[in-house]
Amino acid sequence: MTTETRTDTRAERLAWLYATDSDLQAARPSSAVVAAARRPGTRLAEVLRIYAESYADRPALGTRATTVVRDPATGRRELRLLPSFDTITYRRLWADVTAIAAAWRTGDSPVRPGDFVATIGFASADYLTIDLVSNYLGLVAVPLQHNSPSSRLLPIFDETEPRVLAVSAGYLDLAVECAENSASVRRLTVFDYDGAVDSQREALQQARTRLARNQVTIEVLPDTIARGRTLPIPPAYDGADDQRLAMILYTSGSTGLPK
Repeated sequence: MTTETRTDTRAERLAWLYATDSDLQAARPSSAVVAAARRPGTRLAEVLRIYAESYADRPALGTRATTVVRDPATGRRELRLLPSFDTITYRRLWADVTAIAAAWRTGDSPVRPGDFVATIGFASADYLTIDLVSNYLGLVAVPLQHNSPSSRLLPIFDETEPRVLAVSAGYLDLAVECAENSASVRRLTVFDYDGAVDSQREALQQARTRLARNQVTIEVLPDTIARGRTLPIPPAYDGADDQRLAMILYTSGSTGLPK
């Protein structure tokens, strides 16, 4: 079969699916929305808003469903994965993004465009939500390797001086080690957190005890969202500099040190 024949077959198959599959029809990109997002001069935060509001009722993010069970041997409550996914719509995603943005822009240590946000965790819906907040507020994202010891991460903290440290609940101990030794971190946001899980709840309590003297505000993401919903939505970052620093991605060199 020639390349041209294979291409024709794929095109015919896709056309048939669009004509017969209601799920695929509902997920098809809108040419009008794409055109609006591609208008010259449109800033990134505005592009995100256009897509989120235009596709408001479509599913945006999926997360593996879980349930909390009690281990019969230890009596402790832990997460168990389920063979399904929970999804949230673009409307819900955007509402969460703006709520977190509102919460981060208020309080004793509000963030400003150009501030740094370090993130320790594994890819998840919450992780992406945090990343979108950085885009919305014009912050600089600093994703960090969750399997690196604090001795490797602390030089990055010294160099970037993040105001916010966002961490998945599974890596809270590592984040606390970094925050204890950082003069810049003022806000620790914990995502992918379930207070019904004994290990996560205990780790959060220990974190609050350890950081009590460091003037670091510790908050789980659902609480951040709930607080932000009571606050005015801040304007999205609309800086005119296309070359602004938006992310610093560290990699390991031949010496093993972050670069």
